[in-house]
Amino acid sequence: MRVLIICRDNIGDTLLTTPLISALAQSGQHQVDVLTNNYAAPVLQHNPDIRQLFYYTKLHHREAGQGRLACLLQRLKLMLTLKKQRYDVVILAKSRWDQHGLKWVKTVRPARVIALGHPHPLITDLLPPPSQSP
Repeated sequence: MRVLIICRDNIGDTLLTTPLISALAQSGQHQVDVLTNNYAAPVLQHNPDIRQLFYYTKLHHREAGQGRLACLLQRLKLMLTLKKQRYDVVILAKSRWDQHGLKWVKTVRPARVIALGHPHPLITDLLPPPSQSP
């Protein structure tokens, strides 16, 4: 089964996804790819459990001299690449509700989407948010 984990967070939260990545990859039943941003990508770059690491540049993380249009064109090219991958499952690896990851889901169009948070037509497997203590 082809799985794409979308982790749009920064370094710390991205690092916390590594047990999930390892568990899926080591089951022997999943090919795990990860989509993250260029700021967090180095944390996952040499992870042997990741088949392919994709990353994009957030507009506020672009380098000096890198224009907004160039970032957006790079992101569009990445979306087309991801669409061709034909993922079975997308996991939105986020500790709280974040609808921005759903923009990538619309492009990838997997059979299943696993996410934490609120009901949404694109999410097939909704995980309840962790209970919060008073």
